[in-house]
Amino acid sequence: MDNIEMLEKYKQRIKRQNEKIKQDYDRASVTLPKGTKYRIQALGYTVNGFLNSAVLAELERLEAEAPQTAQPEAVKEEQPEQAQPKADPPEDVAELNNWLHQIQEENEQKRLQEVARRQANVEAENGYD
Repeated sequence: MDNIEMLEKYKQRIKRQNEKIKQDYDRASVTLPKGTKYRIQALGYTVNGFLNSAVLAELERLEAEAPQTAQPEAVKEEQPEQAQPKADPPEDVAELNNWLHQIQEENEQKRLQEVARRQANVEAENGYD
């Protein structure tokens, strides 16, 4: 396989990946005060991961407070199907909410452990033992 073929296959793969991203995700641009990215990263988050968590948590809170209204059909059709979770989610709404909170808590614990591990590495490198 020559370089031209490899380059063409690479371009096709990137194009497929970008099409899949467009199909499965909404894109938003955010302007933050100077230094915000550093503050987020210092806490062990990626900027995108932090913004996703914050937006989804706030949406969940607002939707819980808002009166239940039906979504317009157009909005329902635009939403991409989510990846299937490892275990089947409960069918009862309250159980589902608890199940989702449990997953979020597990993920937060993993994140905190990773932050602690990184902090310990930085302290060890700087001789703070």
